Amino acid sequence: MKNTVQINPERMAALRTKRGLSQKELARKMNVDVGTVSRWERGKSKRIRRDAFGKLCSALDVAQDEICGDGPLPENRTESREPQKGQMNLSVDAACRNALSLVALRYRVTRQQIVEAAPLLFFIAAEKSLQERCKRLDALQAAADAVYEAYPPHLPIPASVDEETLECERRSIEAHDLFGSIVTDNVNVGAHYAEGWDEGESNSLTVFLKASLADVSDSATFEHWQPGLWPRYEICAEEAAKVVGGDAKATRAILDGAAALHEMPKASPQERAEWSRAEFDRKYGDLDCLTDDLIDPSLTKVGGGESAASNEGTTP
Repeated sequence: MKNTVQINPERMAALRTKRGLSQKELARKMNVDVGTVSRWERGKSKRIRRDAFGKLCSALDVAQDEICGDGPLPENRTESREPQKGQMNLSVDAACRNALSLVALRYRVTRQQIVEAAPLLFFIAAEKSLQERCKRLDALQAAADAVYEAYPPHLPIPASVDEETLECERRSIEAHDLFGSIVTDNVNVGAHYAEGWDEGESNSLTVFLKASLADVSDSATFEHWQPGLWPRYEICAEEAAKVVGGDAKATRAILDGAAALHEMPKASPQERAEWSRAEFDRKYGDLDCLTDDLIDPSLTKVGGGESAASNEGTTP
C-alpha cells in the first residue's frame, strides 16, 4: 500500500466550500497549517500522506473517492451523510422563547441544538418521573401491608388504604400517564385530597419537576403545569439580568415574556433595560392598575358613583 494518496484539488476546494468551511477552519479541524491546505487546493501538492488524507476525509465528512475522482464535483451530488432538515412551525409564548435563548446563552450552545435534544431530554425526565411514582407506589403498598401485619389479633382490623386508587395509579404508570389523569378521573366521589391540592400544582409530573429543579438550582422555579396546557417556570434569571444590566423590572419583563428577546434592539444594557421596562408597562400596565384598584378599597367606587377618596380631591 502506498503511503501517499493523489487527490483532485478542484474537488477538494468544492467540497470544502459545500461544507461552509474556510481554508483556515479546515486546517484547524485537521491540525495542519493553512498553507498546507492552500497548496493542496492549488495543486502544488497533489499527493498527500495517507494519514493526512484520512483526516481530510473526516473533516469534510466525505468518502475517499469523492476527493480523488476525476473531473469536477458533480452538480447533482446528494449529501447522503447529512440528515435532512425540515422547518417546524410551532407557536410558543414569548416567555418560552426567551427561556430557549437564555439557556443557549448560559450553556454556550445554539437554540437548534437545544430543540434537537428536547425530545431526548423530555423522554429522560418523563421516564424518571414514572420510575419515581412506581417506587413510591411499591413503598406505600409495602407500608400498608406492614401495618396490617403488625396489628395483634385482639385489636380491630384497621381500615386499609384504598386499593382501588392504588390500582388506578398502577394503571396510570403503565399507560405512561405523566399527569396522573387516570387517577383523578377515576377516584371515588367525595375523595379527600391534601389541603391546598391543585391539579396544575400537585399532579405527578409537576411534583417531580419541582423537586428535580430544586436539586440543581436555588433560583429557578417551577410553578405549575395544567394537563392539556403548557408549563409555567422561570430559569436563567442571572442570564436575563446580564442582558439588561441587572435592572430588576427589566429582568422580570424578560422572564415573564413581556420583553421578547428576539425583538429587543441591539443597544447598551441600559437601553435594553429601558426598552424592556417600556414593554412591560405597555403590556401589563393597565392590568397592574386594575389589580391596585381591586386591592386598595380606598380606590373602589361606592354608592352614587362617588369615590371613597373623593374628599381628598383624587380621581381613581
